[in-house]
Amino acid sequence: MLCSTANGVSAGQRTVVDDIQLGGVDAHAIAAAITPGLSGQIDGLLGMSFFSRFSIAIDADRGRLTLSSPHRAKFTAKEARRMKRRRAA
Repeated sequence: MLCSTANGVSAGQRTVVDDIQLGGVDAHAIAAAITPGLSGQIDGLLGMSFFSRFSIAIDADRGRLTLSSPHRAKFTAKEARRMKRRRAA
C-alpha cells in the first residue's frame, strides 16, 4: 500500500495495533501501516485511525493537544487479532 505523509509518499504494509495508550486515553484495534525509512528520530506517526476516536482540542499558544471523550471502537482487540490472522491466511 502507498502511505501519504507530510514528507511525501512511501510504501507500507497494513497491520492492526492492539492497544495505544497516550496520556490518560487509550484506543484498541487501530488500523496502522508499517512504513520503513521514516526520517530522523521518528518511530511512528499517529493518524486519523487513532485520532478519529477522540474529541480533539488544540491550544497553539500553549503547544497543547487535548484528547477527550473517546468514541467506542468498532472492534475489540481480540476481534482485530482474529481479523488479522484471517487476512494473513
